[in-house]
Amino acid sequence: MSIDLRRATSHREVSGARPKVERRGGPADLYKSRVWRLGLVGIAVLVIGFGLSALLLDKGEPAPQVEEKRNTARSSDPQSPVATDLASYAFLLPELEGLPPTVSSGTEIEIWATWEPPVTKRLKVQRLIPSATISKVIPSIEPGPPTVMLELERRFLPDIMFGDRFGALSVVLASEAD
Repeated sequence: MSIDLRRATSHREVSGARPKVERRGGPADLYKSRVWRLGLVGIAVLVIGFGLSALLLDKGEPAPQVEEKRNTARSSDPQSPVATDLASYAFLLPELEGLPPTVSSGTEIEIWATWEPPVTKRLKVQRLIPSATISKVIPSIEPGPPTVMLELERRFLPDIMFGDRFGALSVVLASEAD
């Protein structure tokens, strides 16, 4: 086979427009369309996303087992407190309704909240902190009420701060210190 180089090629033969082909609308045209390809890419992304989320959720399951171990440690010996991450929070004595002025250090209390303005139509009282301990009562330097230092679990700090700002707090004495 030989190529005739003497004959110059026409510009139209090299870079001319392709003739338009009419689509018949059959399954072959569906596979060639952009919509089909975009759909396949979308499905692939969803499948990969579900697969990765399933892997991540499977890896996150051991955390409840650790929680169960903590709960069994608490329930095994009720006399010894489990070492928890404790934090302190201070209140003026009148801010904690129901707390007597003669309260002593070491008294365990529960803190309840009534929300202002009410969250529901009816007045609702909610237990905010199940257990807190009065670490000390600080007398006022100037004429005024004393300050009560509470010791509670660190996880309750956001709750007590929210209750202090948006609620009226009251106290129930769980146990008096001897």
